[in-house]
Amino acid sequence: IWMISSKITISCIYNSLLQRGLNHYNIMLINNLMDIFVCDDNTLICNEINSLVSEFFRTNNMTMPVFHTFTDGKSLLSSNVRPDIVFLDIQMPEMSGIDVGNILHNKYPNTIIIVTTSFMDYLDDAMRFNVFRYISKPIDKDRLFRNMQDAVDVYNNQNSTPLYVKCGSEIGRASCRER
Repeated sequence: IWMISSKITISCIYNSLLQRGLNHYNIMLINNLMDIFVCDDNTLICNEINSLVSEFFRTNNMTMPVFHTFTDGKSLLSSNVRPDIVFLDIQMPEMSGIDVGNILHNKYPNTIIIVTTSFMDYLDDAMRFNVFRYISKPIDKDRLFRNMQDAVDVYNNQNSTPLYVKCGSEIGRASCRER
């Protein structure tokens, strides 16, 4: 039985198990996927962020996260899913991203919040809820990729949720590190 962090690629786990003599016929991975929230009142921006982040994960051969898209802060806050990474617009109707960020930070202090906005005036307010990064619109792909790598590194270091591996009738926890 091995303890595998859920933040590594499935191929790393699979190769590790194959090296131990287990074949693909008796291996079943039960993975806890990363949950990424994207909240912007502009659906085109939401789609762009989803597309760019998906490209980042594909380019780096990482397990694709689960995306949750919201067009307002209230619907994001009413979600029953704990977010791992949040892309958050600042200026939205009814509830500002600053208010949403403060509530998120109080509820889930380890959630990585990346502010995406056209307005640099809110940086000090965002720092109060420990914003991870502040990315200006229009979004620069290279900058987003660099910041995503940093976010994934922090996520991997702070998240201790195990990945369970089922071999035959046995289920175990395991650990493996990406090289």
